[in-house]
Amino acid sequence: MISSSAHSRPSVRQRAIVVGAYGQDGRLLCAELEKQNCQVTRIGRTTVCAGEEPARPFDIRDAAAVDKLVDIAAADEIYYLAAHHHSAEEGTGDTATLLRESIAVHCLCLINFLSAMQRRRSDARLFYASSSLVFGYPDEAPQNENTSLRPVCAYGTTKLAGMNICGIYREHGTFCCSGILFNHESPYRSPQFVTRKIVNGAVNIHLGLQDELTVGSLAAQADWGAATDYVGAMQAILSLPEPHDFVVATGRLHCVRDFARAAFLALGMDYEKYVREKPNLLQRPIRKVPLVGDASKLTSATGWLPRIGFEEMIREMVRHELATRRHVQGKRD
Repeated sequence: MISSSAHSRPSVRQRAIVVGAYGQDGRLLCAELEKQNCQVTRIGRTTVCAGEEPARPFDIRDAAAVDKLVDIAAADEIYYLAAHHHSAEEGTGDTATLLRESIAVHCLCLINFLSAMQRRRSDARLFYASSSLVFGYPDEAPQNENTSLRPVCAYGTTKLAGMNICGIYREHGTFCCSGILFNHESPYRSPQFVTRKIVNGAVNIHLGLQDELTVGSLAAQADWGAATDYVGAMQAILSLPEPHDFVVATGRLHCVRDFARAAFLALGMDYEKYVREKPNLLQRPIRKVPLVGDASKLTSATGWLPRIGFEEMIREMVRHELATRRHVQGKRD
């Protein structure tokens, strides 16, 4: 049972470390933390930057360097958002290489931070960003914290391993939580994901830069939320008096067709005139039972609810992409 007084006991955020600070979630989270007057140490793929200091080289695989950083940064909270991504429309390449990289980022480097916390900052709290892919191909929907975890891909398998590592450290007194994050989007989503491909394609067609957009399947479904809401959930989870793992989701299913319709509609266009399916683009089979989350445990514990709707999220992505293109074009002119 989680204390019902959880949302009345926020942690004091004075200093935070964000691992994966330049990805979608990291950028949004850092901005939000700084609004709260929190001093943020940003860690990217190869650099670290504390506050206004210039970036310097840094490797999260170097346990001694992580140990020293955690000691010097004296962070109250650590957000471990680092991820080795590939999308459903990307080939996985060499399986062994993919697994090694995924294990390194999702597990071994995580251990570096948890071990440093044990030694240097035993009162700090860590949030680990996991994924709905830990459920694999579930038998039932929606999925919650009690649903069987049976990942079938490198990403989901190693994210589950990271969750289990957090569980081991939690048993030894370290405050660490995992968020099982369902699909979430923003203007900062990486270009290789189908959502960003749709937005970019719609804007390109609107500007006369391409004639049509090809996707793997318009019927594929997902539980899509706004990344801004999800980074708020991360903070809410670390504000609880006790560490727990939580599903973070909207509980609402949409298909790729819905996403395309909304993106093109934001530009005054009919998606049916421009979007084509090419099933061989998909590198993974479509699930018979969709991934859709039940976040009622999180809502009960923290009061968190998604605020930004599906269409509003997509309109913002389109507006941002269009504004970016016009800004770049203005510079060229």
